[in-house]
Amino acid sequence: MNCAAFLRWLDDGRPESEASAARTHARGCDACARQLDAALELDAALTAGRPASRDFTDRVMARVAETPQRALAPAVLVALPLAPVLPWWVRAAMQPATILAAIAAAVLLGWGDDLVQNAGAWSGLLDGMATGRAAPWAADPRVPLAVAIAVAPGVAWVSRRLYAWGSRLAS
Repeated sequence: MNCAAFLRWLDDGRPESEASAARTHARGCDACARQLDAALELDAALTAGRPASRDFTDRVMARVAETPQRALAPAVLVALPLAPVLPWWVRAAMQPATILAAIAAAVLLGWGDDLVQNAGAWSGLLDGMATGRAAPWAADPRVPLAVAIAVAPGVAWVSRRLYAWGSRLAS
């Protein structure tokens, strides 16, 4: 038996079928011996305890009522305190910058050839947008893509500010 199997044995309620192997392992492993001692102490404390008094619940609830309560975070931010226990790649995928980069990659993969072939038209559109003149091809269905590319830095800045604000609320 190894340490992981020993811990599973403890979690499973210490079945008798594996008890001799677990005790043999605990005799040779200090960490598992401490775990077994703690489990046995807990069992002894739970069985030796006396029943609670009749007013126990009322006293506990009165103390809870006296204790100042923290305001709850919005539902969206409840998962943020769990972030440190998630794998690094899940935390990275939750970042707004990662999501924005994935969207930009999808746009480039989907319309990259079109962007390269029509580079002159796109520069004219962006120039027209910068100077305030309407381009003659403003009815082009690709205009929303150009606008999205033009506003992407602003979206990135806003998403970063929202993420920082949410992090402060959650802590």
